[in-house]
Amino acid sequence: MTLVVLFGPLLGAIFAGFFYNLVGEKNAKIVTTCTVLTSALISWWVFLSYDHGAIEKIHIFDWISSGKLDVTWAVRLDSL
Repeated sequence: MTLVVLFGPLLGAIFAGFFYNLVGEKNAKIVTTCTVLTSALISWWVFLSYDHGAIEKIHIFDWISSGKLDVTWAVRLDSL
């Protein structure tokens, strides 16, 4: 669910940017507005259901892995 919160608006913007001519201006606006609204509603659900004393690391993907060097893309979810 947290990945939808993070990447939902990005996917809506990419869709509107690449398929603007195919779907039209009004439909592109509807898609981007719906993805942002969905992301906002899910973010409230995640916030209200979250244990506020815990810290969670959401792993997105590994970026560099060479020997002892491991660099990952992650998001830290905490009560702040």
